[in-house]
Amino acid sequence: MGSIDEIGGMLFGKKLGAGGVESLMSAIGNMIGSGGGLSGLVDKFMERGFGDIVSSWIGIGPNMPVDGEQIQSMLGEREVRSIAEKAGMSPQEAANGLAVLLPKVVDSITPTGTIPEGTSLEGLLSGLKKSFGA
Repeated sequence: MGSIDEIGGMLFGKKLGAGGVESLMSAIGNMIGSGGGLSGLVDKFMERGFGDIVSSWIGIGPNMPVDGEQIQSMLGEREVRSIAEKAGMSPQEAANGLAVLLPKVVDSITPTGTIPEGTSLEGLLSGLKKSFGA
């Protein structure tokens, strides 16, 4: 298994379309890259009442699951719609895809239970690929 779309096929049981997973990963990278990095994204989730969930993604141990509706609440409907348009999928598909990818990405870039400084999209992709043995 080599491409991020193959990883997406494993995660979703089907392809999300040409570059769908890569588009979602790019969106995650953009979210982390703007607004205070991963710390800013975590703060946003905590402010919206999802502190326990996001803390489980960062901490050592199992990740609490999240669904598409919770992702919409965490990120806001407008942001999910924008991500979906850029990825060429429906907002529901984007929210559901982010619900699978976001916990794994955050978990993979916080292996020691702490938030690292300056994580790039390349680092995110590399961490996710490593977490799936790709």
